[in-house]
Amino acid sequence: MLFRSHLLRVPVPLEDPDVAYTTVIRDPFDWALSHYFHARRKGWIAAETSLESYLTQDYGLGNYQTLHFASSGRAVDAIDALEQFALVGVTDELHAYREMLAAFVTDEMGVPMVVAERADNVAPNRTRRALDLTPREQRVVLDVLGEDVKLYHYARARF
Repeated sequence: MLFRSHLLRVPVPLEDPDVAYTTVIRDPFDWALSHYFHARRKGWIAAETSLESYLTQDYGLGNYQTLHFASSGRAVDAIDALEQFALVGVTDELHAYREMLAAFVTDEMGVPMVVAERADNVAPNRTRRALDLTPREQRVVLDVLGEDVKLYHYARARF
């Protein structure tokens, strides 16, 4: 049986040899902007809150992705966990990841899988992209999500 989830709350034991884990890692700069615009759209923060202010407040955002794979919050530990995953993709190569996943499911599990096209999942009020970040905002993202940046670079290299 194949299951899908938006988030995996780990660390979970990855000891079952009959389970093939896969995941997709998001560019932390893009994640920071996306989360910021999502919080504004939902009214969780005031519309005039700056990205820098949002990221530096204590919302528990630091190294968000890394913490999903290692309770230590350290990229090196998260990477150790990801070494047990059958596939690790990156969101900026999502179509290629879905093609690899389909091939894996078909070849390894004997279940034919067709890749469906999907529209980008971008908040309607999002007016900026990661490339639009100022140097100061980039430094803040690195300060808050530095371990996630390391994890993302690992995922890109592995992909």
